[in-house]
Amino acid sequence: MAPIPVTLITGFLGAGKTTLVNELLRTPGPRRLGVLVNELGDVGIDGELMGEEADGVVELTSGCLCCSVRGELSDSLTSMARIEPPPDGIVVETTGLADPGPVIDTVAWLTDMLRLDALVTVADARTCLRLLDDPELGEARRQVELASTIVISKSDLVDADALEAARGRLRALNPLAELHLGAREAAGHVLSSGAFDASRAETVSDDHDHHDDHDDHDHHDHAVVDTVSVEQPGELDPDRVEQWLMTLRFFDSAQLHRLKAVLAVADEERRFVIHGVQGYLDTGHGRPWGDAPRVNRLVAIGRDLDEGVWRSGLRGCAAASDD
Repeated sequence: MAPIPVTLITGFLGAGKTTLVNELLRTPGPRRLGVLVNELGDVGIDGELMGEEADGVVELTSGCLCCSVRGELSDSLTSMARIEPPPDGIVVETTGLADPGPVIDTVAWLTDMLRLDALVTVADARTCLRLLDDPELGEARRQVELASTIVISKSDLVDADALEAARGRLRALNPLAELHLGAREAAGHVLSSGAFDASRAETVSDDHDHHDDHDDHDHHDHAVVDTVSVEQPGELDPDRVEQWLMTLRFFDSAQLHRLKAVLAVADEERRFVIHGVQGYLDTGHGRPWGDAPRVNRLVAIGRDLDEGVWRSGLRGCAAASDD
């Protein structure tokens, strides 16, 4: 059997990786996709944010993909490749803090079953210049430098000069990558593109220590960020949620990098979803709850975050019957 193509989706926190994965799942065609999602934090949320098409998502919640879950990634990829009939392709979405190099190495260990087809980096047009120039965020630059394809997201939210500046910076870091504007445009070109240069994988491998035991972990310092994970059962009062959102909109954007939440609001049949990134906050409704337990889940990623503040903030939104 020919090796299954693997598409690695990376990009800094909030760039729009999940949006791209959803577009790939919606792209018509006679194919079956396996999807692996890594999340930084103890509470799994990305599976909630994906559409109905993502029933087979495997959430890896025990840490950064390039660190503590490498063995878990290898096991998950192996299990997915052995499904009968096997998927036509596998998509791996990393946490925004992942250095893609060790992930590439993990796929390379499984060459009898898998082949790395593309490394797609999603870059937010609004924030990528600042992130790429931050000396503490080397992962953001490395994600761009190793990409075979770069997707510039949220280009409609910046003017032409800002978009051209972002494009120029990305091109300077990686002149060889294919470049697309937006997830919808990219979706038709990403899967089975063969865009990843095999010689680049060899370069990545040379940058990392090799181990005979695939469960050994490569560690690097994520101390510049904190991760707060909160899970709270029961329904929330809609007015209290609205008041809480007002406080979040004034949160220091230099402190809070990324916020994801799926909330159970009283008298609302659908999940209430919050996406926050670099000072931007968007809300909307997700899938219906149906018979699923109504549980509120939140993950905040940033610098010097006080977990108690986040827990008390969510607790303060509880509906009267849950106080």
